Amino acid sequence: MGFFSLPPKGVWATYQKLKDIMEVPEVVEWGNAVGDGGAKTTCQHGPVECTVMTTYACSKYKYSPSALIHLEFLHCFDSTLIQTFPKGLPPGTVNASFAATVFQECAESVKIDGAALKACAEGSEGQGYLAQEKAKTPTHMGVPFVILDDGPILYNNATLNLPASVCLAYKGTKPAACSAILDQASPYAYTSLMTMA
Repeated sequence: MGFFSLPPKGVWATYQKLKDIMEVPEVVEWGNAVGDGGAKTTCQHGPVECTVMTTYACSKYKYSPSALIHLEFLHCFDSTLIQTFPKGLPPGTVNASFAATVFQECAESVKIDGAALKACAEGSEGQGYLAQEKAKTPTHMGVPFVILDDGPILYNNATLNLPASVCLAYKGTKPAACSAILDQASPYAYTSLMTMA
């Protein structure tokens, strides 16, 4: 997820700057997983990643009262990862216990029932929601990526400026925020990460 909350170019930062011209973005959690979305799914970074994506899917489809609350939940978890591991995630760092603790804290912060969310993620209901995420994921070369208004896939790279891309894609009168957006490098190691499919 790192790209979601990554300032100043991530999805959350872009939405915060440009929400006057953006709909609440939909975040689709499938990444480079393979399988059917159910018990036979294998996630690129292991079982904890599958649990994280299934928990996000349960929040998105059932437990968040709005798309914005779901994004706030994602931002809470993702920004905790960025703050805890500012140089990126070392292998094996995000264990199930860490993820469960942060999910519970984040659920409480946005008033989602953490116990119900966990039960969903651990059962067939969560697998069904994860399968919906798989169905929404286009064929891609790597993650993370974004798609603006059904356009081409934009892959994260050192030169991608998501706020500028949104401003360029916007067809109406550009707000003042668009003229103020600069292409600046992020201080986080996540910027250069793209994991090939």
